[in-house]
Amino acid sequence: MNARDVKKAVVLAAGFGTRLRPLTLVEPKPLLPMWGVPMLERIILMLESWGVEEIAVNAHWQAEKIREYVFKRRGKAKVTVADEPEILGTGGVLNPLRGFLGAEPFWLVNGDIVVDGLDPQSVADAYSNSGDFAGCWISEAFGPRTIEVDYAGRVCNWKSDFPGDGGTYTYCGLALLGPQVLDFVAPQGFSTIVQAYDKAMMAYQIGQQWGVGGSKNNNGVVVLIKPKTPDSKGEAFIAPGYGLEGGLTDAFCTRVVNREMIP
Repeated sequence: MNARDVKKAVVLAAGFGTRLRPLTLVEPKPLLPMWGVPMLERIILMLESWGVEEIAVNAHWQAEKIREYVFKRRGKAKVTVADEPEILGTGGVLNPLRGFLGAEPFWLVNGDIVVDGLDPQSVADAYSNSGDFAGCWISEAFGPRTIEVDYAGRVCNWKSDFPGDGGTYTYCGLALLGPQVLDFVAPQGFSTIVQAYDKAMMAYQIGQQWGVGGSKNNNGVVVLIKPKTPDSKGEAFIAPGYGLEGGLTDAFCTRVVNREMIP
């Protein structure tokens, strides 16, 4: 897709900024200046230059300062503030914004990053290659490099046990997401967008490798069935308390209580 066709964005500005204290005791982190311009303003200007017309900025820590800044600001895009009385996290933030987001793709951007010269089309191309699910800006040049990526450029692990090794990358705080991502966000309370990604990845793997049509839920027990093939026996993995309707998490992999070979 064309990056300039994306008209909506969510900017994450609710965090406590603990790593920059004491500066963030008096000013929310997104309003701290970089070269004389608040980081939040830089993000909004960038999104406007990409053709974004509507931006929602979430706010929790020192929310009144975020509101005041947005209220006084004048620019091309319509910018609104989504107050969070209780902080919702990078995934939970999307729940009260479902009506705003609708059925369109949107940018999800950290409000405390500094971006210079990023071509949004590169992220949009990754989004298209994902089947219009998600494209993320990642780098292998700096940062903790905790994301593992396969040969085709697909993220296969968000929490690598071998950070910094070859094939690991750092998430740089910007993603283009399709509306179907919302299907994997926990419906209430605090959650992270990575938790939604993990659920989506597990659902995809089950659908591709195991056949969701062969699964069932009996009294809170999930049974996933892998059909027999000429080269292998079928298998059933049983995990109590994890219903497919709620999505599957890493717990499915780590808390399997029984494994049964099917004749």
